[in-house]
Amino acid sequence: PDLISEASIDFFRRHQPIGCRDVYTENLLRSKGVETFTSNCLSLALPRRIGNPATQNEVFVVSRDERIKDYLPQSIGPYTFVSHYTGSSDFAANMTRAEELLDAYRSHAKLIITTLLHCALPAIAMGIPVVVFYPLNDETAHASDRERFSSLEGLVRVHRFEEIGSVDWNPKPIDVSEIKL
Repeated sequence: PDLISEASIDFFRRHQPIGCRDVYTENLLRSKGVETFTSNCLSLALPRRIGNPATQNEVFVVSRDERIKDYLPQSIGPYTFVSHYTGSSDFAANMTRAEELLDAYRSHAKLIITTLLHCALPAIAMGIPVVVFYPLNDETAHASDRERFSSLEGLVRVHRFEEIGSVDWNPKPIDVSEIKL
C-alpha cells in the first residue's frame, strides 16, 4: 500500500520516469499515471564470471525452505544446501555473508537450484546455469511470488514443484549482456 499511496505517487511523478525491478511493479505504477520502464534488478549488472570447469563443479540448492530437498531427484546430487537467511539484523555481518555467498557461487557453482529471486538473478548475471522454482507457499503468497518473479519469468522458466518431472537439470547459462547495457 505504501508504494501506491498518494504521497508515493506524487513523488514518483516528480521524478519520472521510474525504473522498476519487475513488470508487475511497472504496470502497477503506470496504471497510476506514472511514466515507467523496466530497469530489472541491479544484481543483473554483476560481471559474468570466467568459466573454469575444474573448480566450478558444485551444485548449490538455495532456499529458505529445506523442504525443497524432498522434491529433488537423486541424480542431481551431491549438492550443498544454502539458506540466505541468517536471522541476524546486523547489516555489516549480512553484507559480509552475501559477499561470501556470491564468491562461492562465482568460484564453485556448476548449477544453482533455487526458490529465491535474489539468488537466481545474480547467478544469471554471473553466467551460472540456474533452475528456478516458485517458493513452497500457499496460494495467497504464491500470488505475491508471481508478482515478484514477473521479470525473472522473462529470462528463465520458473517451475512449480508439480512439474519437477519435466525440469531440464542441465540448463545453459543465460546471456543478459543486453540488459546489462
